[in-house]
Amino acid sequence: MAKYPWGEQPFTMSSIPVCMTFSVIVIGGTLIGTGPDGAVMGFPSPKDLHGVVGVTLGWVCMWYAFLGNQITFKMADIDENQKTTAKFIADRGVGNTMEQCIPFFLVLWLHALFVNPGTSSVLGLVYVISRYLYPIFYGFYCQF
Repeated sequence: MAKYPWGEQPFTMSSIPVCMTFSVIVIGGTLIGTGPDGAVMGFPSPKDLHGVVGVTLGWVCMWYAFLGNQITFKMADIDENQKTTAKFIADRGVGNTMEQCIPFFLVLWLHALFVNPGTSSVLGLVYVISRYLYPIFYGFYCQF
């Protein structure tokens, strides 16, 4: 029996097109589902930006949860091998989230201000949820 649902390797080059297709379906479906309603015809009102502010606050909560995980696993009273792996996964979650936050917030807020705040909110929520799941899946498969 294979170690992973797709085979023995943690991530194969042939899985990249599958991941890209899945991303296109999720993002395309989100854009189709939200539609063009709410397109910016001037500077959006504060009420129009409530969803984007919610996404930003959700990201901040996620960020502090990741920092808490980092501290928790560094001080955990568990087997040293488990502790080393857990610390590594928590550090990767924090590091990867931090390196992607500037492009994420830049694109999120520019899209909200100049294109469509409703679409920005939904796509931002998809990003925050997928980013939140990153260390969980990393821990499940132990590597990427």
